[in-house]
Amino acid sequence: MSDVEITEIEQLMSGLDGKIAEGHAAQSRDAAYAVYVKLEALHEQLPPQSNVNRTLTEAGVEDALEQARKKAWRLYEAFHLEVQYDLEWASSRSYEDA
Repeated sequence: MSDVEITEIEQLMSGLDGKIAEGHAAQSRDAAYAVYVKLEALHEQLPPQSNVNRTLTEAGVEDALEQARKKAWRLYEAFHLEVQYDLEWASSRSYEDA
């Protein structure tokens, strides 16, 4: 991976931050999952870790990608729980409360 991929990681995460800032839990959840899938695809393109000839730059890119993947997945899980809670809350209310 090169600087182009680092920029791609940063752009994906920046776009996710923008979507989250809009304040819609379901859209944020979906955006986090989409970013995670894209980051996973980038991860699949990495050379095997056993490659002893990896440069420090490649190792840094791999670390940045791993951190971004973890963050995207955790955000997905958090927003999924929020949406699930909202749906359960809404379904537990009686029509008389509305």
